[in-house]
Amino acid sequence: MGSETSLQTALSPAAKGGRVLLIGIYERPCRVDFKNIVVQEKALLRVLSQDYEDYFIGNALLSQKKVASTPLITKKIDLKDLVDGGIKELIANRKEQLRILVHP
Repeated sequence: MGSETSLQTALSPAAKGGRVLLIGIYERPCRVDFKNIVVQEKALLRVLSQDYEDYFIGNALLSQKKVASTPLITKKIDLKDLVDGGIKELIANRKEQLRILVHP
């Protein structure tokens, strides 16, 4: 589930004319700064769920450096910490954690 924080984090660094892709659905209504979107001519795209093509598009945008992934990663952990430091952390601290990067 998405959060208002993740939406704002994705929209803020997007360049003028940039595109932000929302994948999934939000648990509750979110406030959106439409003035920033309109003035900066940003495109807000959305899909209801993920499929192979969504990940292909996302990976292509990342590999072409059209999307900065660093601001979206809020924590890095080792694989051995996946349950407590990853899954449980995301559930317990949804407002603080956007994405946790797991190193195998």
